[in-house]
Amino acid sequence: MRRGTTLGVLLLFINFIYTLHYTVGAYINSSFLEQFISVEFIGLVFAVAALLAIVTLARIERFLVRYGNFHLALFVLALDIAALIGLTVSGIYSESIPALVPLFFFVAYYATAVFILRFSLDVYYEEETTGQGVGKTRGKILTASNFAWLISPLIFGQLLGQEEFWKIYTVATLLAIVLLVLIIFHFRNIKDASFKRVYLKGTLKEVWRKKDIFRVFTANFLLHFFFSWMVIYLPIHLHSTIGFSWEAIGFMLALTLLPYVIVDIPFGYIADNFIGEKELLQLGFLIIFTFTFPIALVSEASFWLWTLILFGARFGAATLEVMTDVYFFKKITERDANLIGFYRNSSPLSYILDRSLEVSC
Repeated sequence: MRRGTTLGVLLLFINFIYTLHYTVGAYINSSFLEQFISVEFIGLVFAVAALLAIVTLARIERFLVRYGNFHLALFVLALDIAALIGLTVSGIYSESIPALVPLFFFVAYYATAVFILRFSLDVYYEEETTGQGVGKTRGKILTASNFAWLISPLIFGQLLGQEEFWKIYTVATLLAIVLLVLIIFHFRNIKDASFKRVYLKGTLKEVWRKKDIFRVFTANFLLHFFFSWMVIYLPIHLHSTIGFSWEAIGFMLALTLLPYVIVDIPFGYIADNFIGEKELLQLGFLIIFTFTFPIALVSEASFWLWTLILFGARFGAATLEVMTDVYFFKKITERDANLIGFYRNSSPLSYILDRSLEVSC
């Protein structure tokens, strides 16, 4: 990282707070929405949020070039906080509030928090990444994120109680406010890179020419398709079909998310110094397939059996996550904001495909 150890640690802490503020509710969002709409329409809500993010990310570089990344981050985070406050109030008055109100706030929150704000932070992270040691650096960034994923199930497992979802969104709101303060005080004086003025059509042409970017985008898309199923449907399946309590689910998910913390830094180092990213990507796909297939077959409410299956699947996913990021960020610079936006579109696009398959089935 170029600007010194202090800012490097700060970036990791910011990434941790950012991730925790939306992961604390990641596994209960579907159950929250189920209070207002039928379960078969939940995927549609996520798809609408994803579509909003895709449209925004396709045009976001115009805002970035004109106003800068600092103002972009503040604007998106302000929308995020407003939407979280709306979700908190909706959770308190869930029995009397019109369904469209929480749905509106959820779409705004999910699009801004999960997809758009991540793009803005990615630009900052890339400015701190040198050509050497990209794997180790991205591994640290992902470890900070995944540590937040690891502890978030423990938080909602303790707070949720009798499905008091408003408590979860209150915590998320407070964390978003902390994030806002950190960004204001530490990023306001950082000069933006000279971003390339390349918009959607030019970006698509550039990606088509750079086959390695297209291939890693495809791999990242498949990974996020896996994530979309795990986040939207797995908690409902474990709670409503298999019969686990929310406290048990929270503890189980915390255990099965351990690979994301264990894998990222060592595999990033290995990719920098020993084995190439492509070989590790192949290993990740093999592992994730081996352990995901049994999910459809197991109906027994065995805590440790489900923990083993999900742990194995997450080990493969963690390998894919760090290798796709390492490979991609080795190919670009901080000036390639258009390519970063395109790459991050793999996540919302996976939610669109998820909904399309759900409807067709």
